[in-house]
Amino acid sequence: MAAEGRRIRQLAALLCFSTLLCFHLQTSEAKVRHYKWEVKYEFKSPDCYRKLVITINGGTPGPTIIAQQNDTVVVDVKNNLGTENLAIHWHGIRQIGSPWADGTEGVTQCLVLPGDTFRYTFIYKFPVTLCHPCKWQPSAIQALTICIRDKNEVG
Repeated sequence: MAAEGRRIRQLAALLCFSTLLCFHLQTSEAKVRHYKWEVKYEFKSPDCYRKLVITINGGTPGPTIIAQQNDTVVVDVKNNLGTENLAIHWHGIRQIGSPWADGTEGVTQCLVLPGDTFRYTFIYKFPVTLCHPCKWQPSAIQALTICIRDKNEVG
């Protein structure tokens, strides 16, 4: 009987330790993820025909942001489009506490003028992968796709 009681206590202690370990792994410390983007026109061949397209840091489609739940994402966007204003609207990212980072031009944000830099800051609250087109006005025909991937999905 005493051996059975000791075994139950050992199993209870192991279960308690396992639970605490899992809780610690799931609540890892949130980090600040910082990105610097230069938005400009470049000649590219996305569909086998060379043409002027909007790029971020020389690439198209746009870059991937890697973050995990509760990370703060900071994106410094430099507008080098020359003659066009820009704003990035983050489809699918709930801007709770950071409406100025929503990128809805004329509603929550003034446009970023050519040569200026704007800092978007938001907390990545919901761990899902989002890929969405970001459009610049007035040339709404031109768009880039930016992906926000959950760090746990990438590895």
